[in-house]
Amino acid sequence: MKVGILGGTFDPVHSGHLYIANKIREILDLDRVLFMVAKQPPHKGSRCVSQLSHRYAMVVLALLDERDFLASSMELLRKGPSYTIETLQQLRDDYPGDQFCFIGGSDSLKELHLWKDCDKLLWEHCLVFVQRPGAEVSLDGLEIAPELGRRAIAVSEGDSPHIIPGRTYLVSLNAPPVSSTEIRRLVASGGRPSHEHVPERVLDYIEKYQLYHEHN
Repeated sequence: MKVGILGGTFDPVHSGHLYIANKIREILDLDRVLFMVAKQPPHKGSRCVSQLSHRYAMVVLALLDERDFLASSMELLRKGPSYTIETLQQLRDDYPGDQFCFIGGSDSLKELHLWKDCDKLLWEHCLVFVQRPGAEVSLDGLEIAPELGRRAIAVSEGDSPHIIPGRTYLVSLNAPPVSSTEIRRLVASGGRPSHEHVPERVLDYIEKYQLYHEHN
């Protein structure tokens, strides 16, 4: 089985996440995409992340109608920060017959050199980073070893790359212009995001538990 791992805080999950999962599934011919909810992201700085139970519940609600997308609590059950290298190694050990690739945004790619065991991650695992309008990253500007940078290649929606350990792909997609930060700001100001940007079930959950309101 070919499995994509879409990692993130999902605070909250939105249409951009679903769009990326669908497009990468098509490009890499994936059988399944796991939405890997991060417990304690090491690169989020001091920003307060919503309770993991809320973030996980919102992902579950968003994926109720998605046959090939699943919410994963793997990182929530592990102690300490969420490190991609540990997640991918655990999946590879637990499911040796499957192929895995990590899916992240181009904003994550810019910070790749800060990730735990970055060189080992790039040598031993398949990574896919998505270029989004307004957040483009050049492969030439990455702060990683030159030999690792040469193993990263740009692909388009018409290409058909394979999951290969040690290969990093940079895919340009016309993802919806929506972000979790903007959604939180809108809710905090008393607004309600469009259901085109946030699944209706997730919007109802945010309202029910008063998430992102200024008094929280």
